[in-house]
Amino acid sequence: MRPGRASLVLLLLFGCLAAQLAAAAARTPLRRRLAEQPQEQPVPAEFVVTNETLSALLERTASPHEAVIFTTTRLPANPQAELEMMSNFCFFLDRAGVLGHTLLLTTHNASWHQLNAKGFPVILDRVFPEREEYQQGVQPGDTPNRVFDVQKHYWGATIIARGFRALYMDSDAIVLQDPLPTFRPDYDVQSISDWSGDAPELPRVGDTLTASCQLYKWIPDARTPTGAVLREFWRYGPGDAERALHSQNPCASTGTWYLEPTPVAIRFMAAMRDHLLDPATRFQWDQTAWNEVIVPFLWGVGDEPPLRYRLLPARSFFGGVGNYEVRVRQGLPVDPVVLHSGGLHGGQKAQTYARLGFWHPDFSLPARPKPGVGGSFAARPQPMLSSNTTASSNDTATAVAAKEAAAQPEGSVQQAGSPSGKRASPGAPVGPIAMDAAIAIILACTALKVLLIPTYRSTDFEVHRNWLAITHSLPITQWYYDETSQWTLDYPPLFAWFEWTLSHAAAWFDPAMLVVSNLEYASPATVLFQRLSVIATEGLLLFAAAHATRKRPRAVRLAALFLVGANPGLLLVDHVHFQYNGMLLGLFTLSMVAAAEERHLLAALLFSALLCFKHIFLYAAPAFFVYMLRRYCRGPQAVLRFVALGTIAAGVLGLSFGPFVAAGQLPQLLRRLFPFARGLCHAYWAPNVWALYAAADKVLSLALGRRGTTATMTGGLVGVAEFAVLPQIGSGATALWTLAAMAPCLLRLWRRPEPRAFPAAVLYCTLCSFMLGYHVHEKAILMVTVPLAVMAAAGLMPDGRRAAADFLFLSTVGTYSLFPLLFEPEEYPIKVLLLVTFNVIAATWLPQLPLETDKAAGGSKGCKRGGNHGSSRAASGSSGALPLIPWERLYLWGLVALELATSWVLPLLLGERLPFLPLMAVSLYCSLGMLHAWRRLAQLTW
Repeated sequence: MRPGRASLVLLLLFGCLAAQLAAAAARTPLRRRLAEQPQEQPVPAEFVVTNETLSALLERTASPHEAVIFTTTRLPANPQAELEMMSNFCFFLDRAGVLGHTLLLTTHNASWHQLNAKGFPVILDRVFPEREEYQQGVQPGDTPNRVFDVQKHYWGATIIARGFRALYMDSDAIVLQDPLPTFRPDYDVQSISDWSGDAPELPRVGDTLTASCQLYKWIPDARTPTGAVLREFWRYGPGDAERALHSQNPCASTGTWYLEPTPVAIRFMAAMRDHLLDPATRFQWDQTAWNEVIVPFLWGVGDEPPLRYRLLPARSFFGGVGNYEVRVRQGLPVDPVVLHSGGLHGGQKAQTYARLGFWHPDFSLPARPKPGVGGSFAARPQPMLSSNTTASSNDTATAVAAKEAAAQPEGSVQQAGSPSGKRASPGAPVGPIAMDAAIAIILACTALKVLLIPTYRSTDFEVHRNWLAITHSLPITQWYYDETSQWTLDYPPLFAWFEWTLSHAAAWFDPAMLVVSNLEYASPATVLFQRLSVIATEGLLLFAAAHATRKRPRAVRLAALFLVGANPGLLLVDHVHFQYNGMLLGLFTLSMVAAAEERHLLAALLFSALLCFKHIFLYAAPAFFVYMLRRYCRGPQAVLRFVALGTIAAGVLGLSFGPFVAAGQLPQLLRRLFPFARGLCHAYWAPNVWALYAAADKVLSLALGRRGTTATMTGGLVGVAEFAVLPQIGSGATALWTLAAMAPCLLRLWRRPEPRAFPAAVLYCTLCSFMLGYHVHEKAILMVTVPLAVMAAAGLMPDGRRAAADFLFLSTVGTYSLFPLLFEPEEYPIKVLLLVTFNVIAATWLPQLPLETDKAAGGSKGCKRGGNHGSSRAASGSSGALPLIPWERLYLWGLVALELATSWVLPLLLGERLPFLPLMAVSLYCSLGMLHAWRRLAQLTW
């Protein structure tokens, strides 16, 4: 862009920003702006939030989970009791390590000064449109809404409209462990129940709620648009028959609730906010309003999806102290996260908390530093944590480092209270990735791949050039018959059509590459085109990583882009050795995510297409088949759904194979796809069970003085080789062993077809095929390592942090096992630096991410329930290292010794003798690591 045009664009952007700020100021009522003028002691601008500074405040405060905890308050003239309760509230937030992610919001100048004096993170709220009528009831008997009762719902709507998660708690609640990892991202709204203050359990699904929540009922009221309103039944006396209608609502408490920034949650909170601002309904108690407004959202209207609503488990979230004490007395499981003193009034709350040992009325923090100048929240200091907090400094550092400027979401109507015009994106409930950081990662990875263009190319480069020429220059009837080159077309038809598509672009670079007889042709234009085609098509994998993690915190989404974009194994295989694995793994990942999100027909379409691109993904087919059959094909429409799945799969296969079947070429095509004459092991042994088997045969043959009758297993050539001592292994035997290894996982998936367990089952079945398959190539390990990184980041593995550790271990071993593919001296520093640099960044970044532990995930196998607060802390991303066991760390350091021995010591000692020995050492050592990773996945899926 020319300098003059750039200046014009900058001026236009500046003008739009100025107009936006002016419009926001114009929308602020004069009475409101006058009210903002200090009438008592002034409040520093850094601690006053306005519509203009709101986004900066939320970004500064949010946890690594992109969640903001908040409460609203207004202290009375005699504030002693309320100050003690707020001190108790902040004490437990501080002890749980989340006070730094909490906002105390008040519209009252004097309240701000009283709370700030105790060092609490109080903010003077100039976003909420305060009105005098919120202090008044409409008629005797009405429940008046105080300012902060309406303010909390206004802020809930505002926070999620800005793309953050929101956790509201009344200040008379206490947190006994970090609450954020305990909320499930697959629900839009979660709240504490308000039924039966001394009952130990919530009603089960299918039970009538009539006996469990005798709290609300509908009554006629002409003042409301619907002509009725939900009110507390006890105001009208027990025995009122109309109270049975209360079962239509969830009987939720508004003392604690958690919101995901999904479009339906944003619409619900906007409706709740508007309901309490409407003069016709502003008199209604906010809790009854909540249970009334939410009803139509629970089933959805028209094309709108229903609200996914969850009453939080009774063992961890207590709407009243009575619930907690009953469970303790009855010996029921208790894992307290939030305890709310619902049903108690005045001094009863303090007395009850003191009796239980949960009372700290004198807690305060050191006075906060004097605010910086300039009136910007960018200079606002973080709320300080006391010495007894359980959060480490890494937690705060991660929260700050993970925050980028919030981009505008897309696709929803503008939300009230958001003058900046930010919109909620249906596709990204947590808010979009900060585009500058995401683009920086993508550009850096792309630049690295461009730098690798001149590096070594394997014979696979000529393979794909030949396929370009075949599909472009020959009729379709000759594609699978042509033998001009030894590198014949042996991928399924969709990949052949993919090569045909690329060939039309290749003609613009160098038409000579499309001549079938130009064997080993590699002009600079040909190299450039083929390298760029790999880089471009790998965009599908980057999209898959972004799509899979779209509901995750921003730091996790950025990490997922890095883990796939800079994956050293993928860089070595695709961008040096040369293949198109990135595109195929992107399709593989998308199919797994679609199935885990229960979009079964889309998953069937994607996976069927994937099989028609590269049939090696049959490794994962058993897990897909069992999961789809048991998860989707059930209920009254089971047969219809099975037919739908079959139709999709048959349709994709028909479009792909149909032309060749019609031409009578199916037998020839199958011979190309399944060339069993290649032998059990590849020229270089893939690090699997058969590598150990071949090594054992080699040792026995040397000990017994026997040799194989045909090719030797260490000859370095592709072909059928016989073992000298151990029994021969055929393709049928490997298939049986593979299915036997998959069987326990498939049986569990059959019995419990859970979406969260599905990706792990797919990866386990794929690894089974790698460990036991026939003629497995070492490059196939990418089918496990790359999707594992995405699944761990997407929260689709049973234990996110352990999955991240498994990824780092397996990726390191798998990548190192690929080193023999790049044997030229020029590539030696490249492969070493790629692996070391990636591992240093990943080992530093992954421990700081908010990945779920077993506890946060809802308790997978092996998770101990109870007071293990450490798991919550780990889930929040404050742990200093991934949970690698000492044996794993020692093994990984052993790779350094192995590399020194095989690349430096043995060549000097042996010279030209025993050239296969270093390769065998690498294969055997990596096989041991693969066995350990295989066992780890088996523990998750059996």
